[in-house]
Amino acid sequence: MSAINARTLREWTAPRLLVERARATPDAVALRSKDLGLYRERSFAQLAAMVARCAAALRSLGVRKGDRVAIMGDPCEEWVVVDLAAQAAGAIVYGIYPTASQAEVEYQMRDGGACLFVAENQEYVDRILPIAQRLPALRRIVVVDTDAMFAYDDARLLPYRELVDERGGDVDALAAMAGELSGADPAFIVYTSGTTGNPKGALVAHGAHLAGAFGIVEHYPLLAQGEQRTVIYLPLCHVLGRDVAITLPLMSSLVPHIGESLDEMPTTMFEVAPTVLFTVPRYLQKFASQVLIALGSTSPLKRRCYEAAMHVGRRQARARWDGRADDADTLAGRLARAAVFRPALSKLGFDRLRLVVSGGAPLPPETMALWQVWGVNVVEMYGQTETAGAIIAGQTGPFPRPGDVGTPPPGVEVELGENDEILVRSPDLFVGYWGDEEGTRAAFDPRGWLRTGDTGAWVDGRLRIVDRV
Repeated sequence: MSAINARTLREWTAPRLLVERARATPDAVALRSKDLGLYRERSFAQLAAMVARCAAALRSLGVRKGDRVAIMGDPCEEWVVVDLAAQAAGAIVYGIYPTASQAEVEYQMRDGGACLFVAENQEYVDRILPIAQRLPALRRIVVVDTDAMFAYDDARLLPYRELVDERGGDVDALAAMAGELSGADPAFIVYTSGTTGNPKGALVAHGAHLAGAFGIVEHYPLLAQGEQRTVIYLPLCHVLGRDVAITLPLMSSLVPHIGESLDEMPTTMFEVAPTVLFTVPRYLQKFASQVLIALGSTSPLKRRCYEAAMHVGRRQARARWDGRADDADTLAGRLARAAVFRPALSKLGFDRLRLVVSGGAPLPPETMALWQVWGVNVVEMYGQTETAGAIIAGQTGPFPRPGDVGTPPPGVEVELGENDEILVRSPDLFVGYWGDEEGTRAAFDPRGWLRTGDTGAWVDGRLRIVDRV
């Protein structure tokens, strides 16, 4: 694939980008997912063919440009395929959080007006069927895993496998469908988790999302330097989960790996041994607790070795933060990593990590510092749903000092407004809130800058998040 840039991507769509990858590197690995104990490897050519077949099937079901398609479930290969296929068919996709109550499901189905609902399995079919009669727009329910569906008799139910059977479907067919779309067309809706009232649906256009996500690749060049393994476990109904599972792999060397279930995430992490991980603070804290618990149950000698290694690791971390290169990489530090930290991390599958990017919520400095002491390059980034998959700022590292969120990526302007509110200007922001013109107007100041609702401060040219407005 020829070199891409943000300007080009603003005119493209994700299906178009998939076509380009499938033509340029047809045999390259697009994703790996575990099924019945084995990892299935899909090339870009195979993924494009599956998406083409699924998109044609969606059109045969009456899905047209501008229709909405809702998906509910945990991360899985089928979500990626249906999501891209719905986009190729011209539909607007949105995910519903897997733990959403029936009332929340009904609100988002009514608000988004989805004509088709994709359920990962019987659990989510049981969420939609009792309210289906109250959803006039809903025409079909596609079920991915039908193993427990033998007692169901509803004409709207359709197995996912019928959408991706072997009938036709190739890169040229997908290219033809993608050619009917432009970067300005709406691609998906992400429902924000508001603290009060019903969530708002942030509408995002194809091109703005691709260009915004490409800013992450520019900010973290490692993503484009040889195959980088990552594990998919963040919800795909959130914009960060979508970035990592669907969009970034199309424009970088990131290869997503999807486990058999989220319950088996520790096993998945160990098997994959990711080199890059996108996460949120609560997972970093949970993973750190697992390391500390394991260390606490070892022998007194090993605990003393850990305490000695921590003394060395803290000294080296401070040296890195202070820019003292000679003190940041010493023989004692290499011994501590090789003899203590790396074996402890390997039990979780984290000994190959080259980059960990935390977002979604403020990362406690002490959590970030602990991982860096262990020799893991953890950085923090800051973004919002309304920035369409782009980041507002991010630490570049390696091993940056905890306490700020770094600098804006190319094409993103940040300034502090009244009461130090963080304001953002970029050509790649969301279109607006679905069906909420008043809310959309309130999201921007009179000059067209996005109001984040967060207060911040500049510290040596880096952005620090202070509080909510």
